[in-house]
Amino acid sequence: MTDIQVVEVQIPGLQGPQGEPSPDMDEILAAQAAAEAAAAAAAVSADEAEDWAATAAAAGQIYPDTTAGLAATADGGYFYVPSGDADESLILYRDVAGVATEIKRSPSAAAIDDILRVVPDAAPINYVGGICDEQGSYSMVIRPDGTSVFHTFEVSSLATMVSYGTPNSFNSDEMVGGYAWGIADGLGNVALALKDDGTLVLKAIDQLDSINGIAMDAYLGGGEGSAEVPVGSFTADINHIVGYGQSRSTGYDSLPVLSVAQDYDNLMFVGGVRPADGGAAPGIYVSLVPLVEHAGSVPHGETQMAGMTACIKERIGVENLIAYGDHSYQMLASEHGLDGTAIDNLDTGSTPFNNVKAAIDAGYARAQGLGKSYKWRGFTWSQGEQDYNVSTLAATYEAKLIALRSDLDTYAKSVTGQPEDATCFIDQLDDHAMFGHANDPYLALTQLKVCKENTNFVMVGPAYPIPSSSGAHHTSQGSKWLGAYHGLAYKRTIIDGVKFEPLRPLHVDRQGVVLSVRFNVPVGNLVIDNVTFTPRANAGLTLVDAANVNIGIVSATVTGRDMLRVIAVTAPAAGAKLRYAFTAGGNLRDSQGDTIVFAGAGLNKPMHNWCVIFEEILT
Repeated sequence: MTDIQVVEVQIPGLQGPQGEPSPDMDEILAAQAAAEAAAAAAAVSADEAEDWAATAAAAGQIYPDTTAGLAATADGGYFYVPSGDADESLILYRDVAGVATEIKRSPSAAAIDDILRVVPDAAPINYVGGICDEQGSYSMVIRPDGTSVFHTFEVSSLATMVSYGTPNSFNSDEMVGGYAWGIADGLGNVALALKDDGTLVLKAIDQLDSINGIAMDAYLGGGEGSAEVPVGSFTADINHIVGYGQSRSTGYDSLPVLSVAQDYDNLMFVGGVRPADGGAAPGIYVSLVPLVEHAGSVPHGETQMAGMTACIKERIGVENLIAYGDHSYQMLASEHGLDGTAIDNLDTGSTPFNNVKAAIDAGYARAQGLGKSYKWRGFTWSQGEQDYNVSTLAATYEAKLIALRSDLDTYAKSVTGQPEDATCFIDQLDDHAMFGHANDPYLALTQLKVCKENTNFVMVGPAYPIPSSSGAHHTSQGSKWLGAYHGLAYKRTIIDGVKFEPLRPLHVDRQGVVLSVRFNVPVGNLVIDNVTFTPRANAGLTLVDAANVNIGIVSATVTGRDMLRVIAVTAPAAGAKLRYAFTAGGNLRDSQGDTIVFAGAGLNKPMHNWCVIFEEILT
């Protein structure tokens, strides 16, 4: 074992610039001990109450020495005697059967001033944490800039510290003689240990420039935004996302194809982004190839998959500071929707459902063959037009959608063994009028309800701002842009670990003709945008009474970051309904697109979050 005596250890890339000389550890610890003593002298805890009561009782009873104090004090009483030490003021004694028994010593004003001078909050010698033993002997302290200062440390194999199979940290009962504490993995391989004398023992020090591909300066450099770099969850090598639904998901009428070259390192099956375009199974699943969009059976073109996976990788690079070539996290995408199909023919046991299961099987097998880990994190859902067409009941649609996700989740877990639940990412359909339900978007409201009430459903946003090609279908740019919205919701939910919530109302207060509406605003401010989207009367808001009779709206005005004021022609009663985007969309959005623009190989679309179609019943 080699002893290395150091005052300070600089680990390149791991620690920020010093900016001042390193003080001696004994000086640091002495100052810290004095500061702690001063703090202890000023604190009143429950177990010190008796001492402080005695101190109060002894007020004014100061004697030149203990002899005089004992002579003037009854048995059990308290008195003070001057200390005579420059760092102390008074010593408190108690008369115990005629013996002067010391209780405590008070620091002098000069000593307290010295402590405050040495370790004020803003002084160069300022430490935010450290490692010490039970007696308070520090072996390492940490500055606010992330710099570590060591008293002494040793480098050793630490092979004989503990037996295998012990927990990840140990107390003195589990350590060999001379050691008080340690950290190890689940096999008992110790990386760091603390000796009884305060010496820190390290197995090795890696000189890191980055963690998870993020430069250490971004964590510890102290620059603008340094504390805002998210690490993210990158738990598998191959991360499979499935497109599902009907013709909007399959890229129907989304021509010409835009994504003809691979973005980043995103993957698809050899059969194509719509594997069925490649012929009969199982040949369509035999290998993984670069993800590109292609024209399938006429008039199928650009799906949402290229836009979704590109946005995910784009955001990882910008937000997590990890270039796509610096980590093994890859996206695999496949589209398995079926044109003109109601949920009845997409749920458990249907041919499209079984195609999704086959894709999960194939994705897992291909990843295993490459020596890579695989997870199936869920599917997008662009669907509902045919259910409007056949008037599927809202309750039926809700139950089938929840069951569909659950059944696919159960199957994926049986194949992969993954603990993570699958997430369904929904873009809210807006074609109710086209399919015979003018001013009655009940399935869009059902989709919103499912996402609000169920953890594993995420409302990506509404489809109404996305440009259309014909009927309910999107242009090729629209498909890629809508895919980017799915990708951003995936990034927030799966990688950042916080379920994405869209722009939607949280509460409506009613006072006479005035309605005050508070919104969940994902980013920035609530905006009425009459430029990007065709202006609608009152930004797309309407108001009806409990019997669905129209109540006029005088105005709708943004009054704060997340507040909207609606003035009605007449005061609505309880049971009235405030509606949004029931007739051809609306103009409410946040300002996310001011800072997030989806590049998309030249697409350059602002990623504002547009308000979902909603109906709020007034109380």
